[in-house]
Amino acid sequence: MALKEHQSRRTSKEFINYNAYQDRPFGLKWGTAFAMDELVAAIQEEREAAEYQVEMPRAMSDQELNEALREGYLTHSPLRVYRNVRDSWGRYEKPLEGYFYGESTLEVFWLSEQMVVFEEVRAIEVLEEEKWSSI
Repeated sequence: MALKEHQSRRTSKEFINYNAYQDRPFGLKWGTAFAMDELVAAIQEEREAAEYQVEMPRAMSDQELNEALREGYLTHSPLRVYRNVRDSWGRYEKPLEGYFYGESTLEVFWLSEQMVVFEEVRAIEVLEEEKWSSI
């Protein structure tokens, strides 16, 4: 008998709104709190930037630098220019890549749309351009 009295005193489980708050209508409550794929991609990008080390080739003479520029100009090949410039962490900056169209002065030359100072240049590498037929 005591069990029946206890069961009869239970109230129905109904939620009554007592203020204007309405929870999200979809099932996943915190679905938009973290975009995990973007977060992981950003962490990976920061890690790669922190661990990036440029392997510097040997320093080229002025004559070798001029020959590399000449070859890039005559063959319309892309160039990779390594500079003796360091970032705030003491690492060498990434090499510049582009085309040399013959625009230069005694102090600077233009690699695509970038101005490069001759004194900063350590080495220039002529790159092989991939042919459209092999893609």
